Amino acid sequence: MRGRIARTGQILLGIYIGYLLHILLFHFFFEYEDPASRLGYDFILDQFSKKYNDDFPIITAYLERYPPDSWVNQHDNENGETSIASPLPSRRVFASDLTRVTFPTFENSKDDEYPKNMNNCGGAYATPLPIVDNFPGEDPYLPWIHDLFPSDDGTLLHLIAQNRRQCDTGESHVDVMKQWEGQVSLFQSIAVRRLNDTEIQRHSLKEDKENGDESRFRLASHDEASSDGMETRFLCRFKSFHPKTKFHYYPITLSQYPFNYEYVNMQKGHNVMFHTEGKENSLFWLSQLQFDCPIPSELVPTVKHGKHVISSAHSDSINDIPLNFMTSALYVDIIPIRTPVRGLRSSFLHSKYGTYSKSKFDPIREWGRNHILPKVDDSGRWENLPICLSQESLLSTVNHINNPTNKNGKYNRLDPSQIESLTTISGVNGSTKLSPITKNKTKPYKLVACTWTSALHNRRGDARTIYGGGDRLKEWITFHLMVGFDHIVVYDNTGANIPVNKKMDITNLTHITNMFPRHQVTHVNWPHKICNNNRPMHPNPGERSSQYAAESSCLERFGPRTEWMASMDIDEYFVPMGEYNEWKSILNKLDKENLKVLKFRSTVARLRLDLAKPYFDDGLIECGNLNQTETPTATKCVAKSDDVTFLRSYNCDYIKSPKPERFQRAMKQIYRPDYVLSHYVHYSTVTTKYVVPNTSNETYAVGTVTKIGRISIKDERFIDEINEGVLIHARTRTPDETAGKSNNNTCKYMEKSACPVGVSCPDDLPFEDNNHKNGFIFGNDEHIAIAG
Repeated sequence: MRGRIARTGQILLGIYIGYLLHILLFHFFFEYEDPASRLGYDFILDQFSKKYNDDFPIITAYLERYPPDSWVNQHDNENGETSIASPLPSRRVFASDLTRVTFPTFENSKDDEYPKNMNNCGGAYATPLPIVDNFPGEDPYLPWIHDLFPSDDGTLLHLIAQNRRQCDTGESHVDVMKQWEGQVSLFQSIAVRRLNDTEIQRHSLKEDKENGDESRFRLASHDEASSDGMETRFLCRFKSFHPKTKFHYYPITLSQYPFNYEYVNMQKGHNVMFHTEGKENSLFWLSQLQFDCPIPSELVPTVKHGKHVISSAHSDSINDIPLNFMTSALYVDIIPIRTPVRGLRSSFLHSKYGTYSKSKFDPIREWGRNHILPKVDDSGRWENLPICLSQESLLSTVNHINNPTNKNGKYNRLDPSQIESLTTISGVNGSTKLSPITKNKTKPYKLVACTWTSALHNRRGDARTIYGGGDRLKEWITFHLMVGFDHIVVYDNTGANIPVNKKMDITNLTHITNMFPRHQVTHVNWPHKICNNNRPMHPNPGERSSQYAAESSCLERFGPRTEWMASMDIDEYFVPMGEYNEWKSILNKLDKENLKVLKFRSTVARLRLDLAKPYFDDGLIECGNLNQTETPTATKCVAKSDDVTFLRSYNCDYIKSPKPERFQRAMKQIYRPDYVLSHYVHYSTVTTKYVVPNTSNETYAVGTVTKIGRISIKDERFIDEINEGVLIHARTRTPDETAGKSNNNTCKYMEKSACPVGVSCPDDLPFEDNNHKNGFIFGNDEHIAIAG
């Protein structure tokens, strides 16, 4: 009897201990324990012995055939052209039909340091995704993702993508444009219904709880759609990873758009979102794609406090963790919901958009009521995208990594109490954006600048390679901090340009950015290549995809932290004028005017001849050898002097301020990021006024460049170049470009080519704009009046 009681007691004790372990594990996994507890310290130590090298998640693309065989109409015309069946049949596709492409390494994962894929959030920012420059072209429905990161409150995963279809357009690429039409559909929201148990049984569907694919969906009208599926396009499957237990899956969530691209496109006066031929880059607001994936509620506390990422900031007690080491334990799969791209007058908008929602597109006719989406594992998708730190957690972690707190170089854990308090800003279409605030409810910055730059780069058309980006950047940062910019974010594209000159020892610009305090300058490694560097007027016009994605990333990451923002190149200087010597006073005045966008007309300044130096180079036939001439004045070329700044050297503007209206096409802007939702180099392409549903028959103004829809003159204006500030575009001129222009009489009136050098004009010289429209004023030896 006693033995039986003892055994019973042991069993009860075991159950009790198991219960306690269950509670503890749940607390570790989902509430506030750091990822080291979840993964186990044994795993952290073993990762450097490469015990789990082959088990760690690898980014993988599963490619689906396009178009699906089930979509093709069985009664095509005699010319062999295919058409899409209606109503759209469900895709009959299985996992075995998909093509698998893996991306097994990260930029920061080196075999001599740690296993491949381990440091998937390494460095100060998320390691650049290897999928960008190796984007598979067989599946046009995969989003071309350049960046992803959680919101500060841990509720959303922000994704920054580009429209791959805009990389090659024009008459010679009609077939390519046709193949990539699926990219356009990613900008078009659809509606889906999450099936309940009764509907799953009625459709004879099987649940697959093992892989977390419990929810099944079908295409639907807005009236039938689930509340979170009214305006969506992607399924988001989140999962945590342990090398021994593999993946744990969470409920699928449905993506959200920050605004409805289709509605914005119609507000701009366009009935279609793509063309079947010709140049496609005129619709530049459809170049940058942004969407969000809601993070499952049970993961929100972990993501908010950055506890899903193992980093140097968490490793003060583990001696084997290298500097800047960051590995995520959370991943996401992105599954596009595939439908044919909608064309002319076929918008699919919710009734809240008023008259715009009335179109010929009928979801019941086009999709039917039985279009069931395939299971996730049977669908084309991105798998194992690592979820790194939110911008707020990242800034705190970087601060720890760069500020050692003890003698052995190890770092304190990230303190959740240091996370700034947040205030909610209402979004649209059910989305929510958050802005960090301090205790006095102000943003940490007044003015932030974003720049996409490189130690060297090729000009458009690849005509010339420009060097000296580091020196340029150092001066540019110094100047803009001096005139009142609070923070500068440098998206470093050097890694994409190293093949241009393999002899260069410099692989990035950190030797420059590290000269400045972390609270003033942020460096982002951004080695993504641009997909097309042609000139804008080329038959296949350029698409600087890497630059556009960097701008979207900077706006999304730093926009909530600043009142004003600017996107500029490092040869563009915002110079205060009149009584101002810094920008904050000017912006304070704009705040009182309730302005949202300040615009700058742009012209390219010339190299001042009086500040240049003679240039000789055996390698440049145009410039000649020093031994071939007796006096420096006889040289054929000139270059910037070493002891003169770039801003002073390239400061001879051939158009006198205030610049005429025709120079607003290449404008630059300082804008409020809580007003501008998407910015494209020169233009605020989407503002909050675009996303407010219009139920009236009101008409809107047409701009000089494109139809700009709901823009009010009260929201923006051009700067007063005499009394407020001016943009100086101090563009580099290579010595060979100045060949034959190094004396005063070679830039002639009515000359077709622009003069690369300038001579300062006398103060009393009258400015005649008509002359400048035709060419440069020509002078003789007695009176020089050219280009300055």
